[in-house]
Amino acid sequence: MWCLTTRVNPKTDIINPLPGGRGQTFMPAERMTAGEKEWTASNTQFEGGMGIDATVPFGYKNDFLRPIYPIDKVRPEDFFSAKDIEKAKSRMKGWVKSLARTGR
Repeated sequence: MWCLTTRVNPKTDIINPLPGGRGQTFMPAERMTAGEKEWTASNTQFEGGMGIDATVPFGYKNDFLRPIYPIDKVRPEDFFSAKDIEKAKSRMKGWVKSLARTGR
């Protein structure tokens, strides 16, 4: 998620590799009526999926590092009561627990 959020430009980095590619033959949901094409691979289309370029631009590696939060320099006890800290910790779930423990 970090890479998608910080590195992807939707205008240039979301790629449609096979627009208008040949499709796959499926059973039609309804019968054909007069004038409709027969369902074959040659007259059905698919869009071919999606590619997302979330790589770091060459030469800018240091500009895209995740921040490290200074958990060793800030003491919540200096700003909040023990009750408030315990209340906040009880609401923490998932990656937030790791972030609070490691700063990453």
